[in-house]
Amino acid sequence: MLTRNSVILQHSACSQIHAARLQLCKAVPIAAAILLALPVLSACSLPSGAGISPPTTSVSEQKTNRLIHETSPYLLEHSHDPVDWYPWGDEAFKKAKKENKPILLSIGYLACHWCHVMHRESFQDQATASIMNQNFVNIKVDREERPDVDEIYMRAVQAITGRGGWPATIFLTPDLKPFYAGTYFPNKDMLGLPSFQKVLISVKQAWNQDPAKQTKVGGEVARIISAIDVPSQASAAIGENTVSSALQPLLLSADTAYGGIGGSMKFPLSGPISLCMRAMASGSTGSQHQLCESFVTTTLDKMAYGGIHDHIGGGFFRYATDRQWRIPHFEKMLYDNAAISQNYLDGYQITGKAYWAQTARDTLDFCLAELRSPDGAFFSSLDADSQGEEGAFYTYTRQQLADILGKQDTNWFADSFSATADGNFQDHKNVLYLSDSPEALARRDGLSVVQFQEKVAALREKLLAKRNDRPRPQRDEKVIAGWNALMVSSLVRGYKVLGDKKYLLAATKTAQFLTSRMSTGNHLHHVWAANTLAGEGYLDDYALTVQALLDLASADANPIWLAKAKSLNEVILQQYGDEKTGDFFYTATYQNQPICRTRNSSDSATPSGTAIEVLNLLRLGQITGNSAYLARAEQVLKSYSAGAVKDPIASSSMLNALEYFLHSKTSIITILPASGSVPADISATVFGTYSPNTSMLLFRFSDLPKAPDSVLKGKKPIDGATTVYVCEDMVCDKPITDAATLKRRLMQLSQAHKL
Repeated sequence: MLTRNSVILQHSACSQIHAARLQLCKAVPIAAAILLALPVLSACSLPSGAGISPPTTSVSEQKTNRLIHETSPYLLEHSHDPVDWYPWGDEAFKKAKKENKPILLSIGYLACHWCHVMHRESFQDQATASIMNQNFVNIKVDREERPDVDEIYMRAVQAITGRGGWPATIFLTPDLKPFYAGTYFPNKDMLGLPSFQKVLISVKQAWNQDPAKQTKVGGEVARIISAIDVPSQASAAIGENTVSSALQPLLLSADTAYGGIGGSMKFPLSGPISLCMRAMASGSTGSQHQLCESFVTTTLDKMAYGGIHDHIGGGFFRYATDRQWRIPHFEKMLYDNAAISQNYLDGYQITGKAYWAQTARDTLDFCLAELRSPDGAFFSSLDADSQGEEGAFYTYTRQQLADILGKQDTNWFADSFSATADGNFQDHKNVLYLSDSPEALARRDGLSVVQFQEKVAALREKLLAKRNDRPRPQRDEKVIAGWNALMVSSLVRGYKVLGDKKYLLAATKTAQFLTSRMSTGNHLHHVWAANTLAGEGYLDDYALTVQALLDLASADANPIWLAKAKSLNEVILQQYGDEKTGDFFYTATYQNQPICRTRNSSDSATPSGTAIEVLNLLRLGQITGNSAYLARAEQVLKSYSAGAVKDPIASSSMLNALEYFLHSKTSIITILPASGSVPADISATVFGTYSPNTSMLLFRFSDLPKAPDSVLKGKKPIDGATTVYVCEDMVCDKPITDAATLKRRLMQLSQAHKL
């Protein structure tokens, strides 16, 4: 599968990893050393379903390897392979050093279609397994369980090959230095590519002939990886022109016809969409404002209409294989749906487009229905495949539609959702996507948009009921802290924008899981699976959880959210912070990341942990009055701003943090009396406007002694009523107790400067 990093790499004019690869090619003659004319294939280079064949020899399901003792569903899936797999750890490393064998590291995840293909073709094939077992120490890693390992070696894949993807296949020296890498390799020569067996033999021959040369290659790759994302020693000036300068190359990369970034394949890159919306809200003018507005509108419309959007069950697939967003790869990821739902909620607040609100609601409801555990946490993903076939759960032949809907409704539905007798996918099956906008389709039939949507909803329910009888895609039931935190933030946003309390209740239950079941004291764990905690949290786990708790503190009066956010943030500063540079490492001081401790100021599949922590410091600085937080955030922004301008697609979260830094002057503090809830008109006024640079906090008067933060001092409800304090640069206006006065005051501020 193509990674979001790969899209960033291909469409960024100044990618650090691309520059590193150029350095590597100059420094070490890799082609002469080991490539032996073997091209590297990214899994996404193949058309969906192309070239897949069953393994020539399969193994009995009774045979097991060391992975049988793991908790990761992905590793357990490989526990019956004939490959002598090791989990990542000292046992494998010692064996490699003792026998002087290279390590074959394979990284993937459960929902990945091409991981399944390589599994069937190669890892379950006895002949391939024999070559692997005789010549390599084989390690299998779940990239979701060990993102610290994936963080290092995906950079190696990109540096060596110029692109990335999963499954990642990396060959390491016994001291863990990568000297050759690729992604998916076929089980036989195909499309000009050598078989995986040929790759294995060639790499082993290169190692046997000259291990010193491969060690030199590995050392050079390790050196380059270590230098990526190191902050600039020189602080750059930051201001309005920084964001506008960054938007220029981003908007030049946009597809003006279909939205998104790039051409033949599309990822729903939520960060650039959010950056454009923030820029619009904070006062961008002229052509740049118009371009941002067009980018946001076109992207959100085309995604919502396209096949990347599951029109039957809700939610979004991982990415589209075409420019028009029509044909997806069918895995569904929790983090994608959390981020996308926020884009649609924000877009709805800006434009008032009802279809965007419905798309957001459907996406949140999908997550609640399909990914939530009984404990209130959220599982990681749904597989792309069911019964070994990609997309089988989601696609329909024309006849299957007719069997469910009847002839007349099928004709109408098929015309509306692009289903043909020949099919638009494989084997005469159809991916369902709107053939035009809902407004245009409603006009076609002489209906109002509401009537059109009601008719779709009725037929959708019939299709969904029958679809639920099909064999379901496998669900990866790992609970990952950072991804759940993203979902908490999205649910809080859903409550604020849509006014549905079920989203707030769900957010509080997930936050309780994070702060109790996934925490030990003030230490957060990364994974909960099979009733077992695994691994200390990484920077993004902590940063996203702090962000989620601050979001929750703006909508729920429980004082625990703010208290826990502050305590977890202290862990970030103490264990992840670099006192020399002011920025943050991906791993804590006590975690052993291979080769080096990485930093991640750039976004990957999820937002940069460093960028999110900058936002946290800014928000906490406003709440607590701690100027050291604000200074630390400004230091990081100045260190990374020059790189962000050159590479805005990868740095959109850092630029979003910069937007907040430049425009976050307003705070809204709502104080509840001893009992009762926020009146609906006050809540609608506080939450009713898109104001991403406004900080909000909700507290109950009886809890104020537990929160001696400067922004809360002296605040109290007036005459026993819910009271709102609107503050500018921590100087607060007279308290307000009625919605009309509050609305007038917020409109005045909006006219004076963008919220």
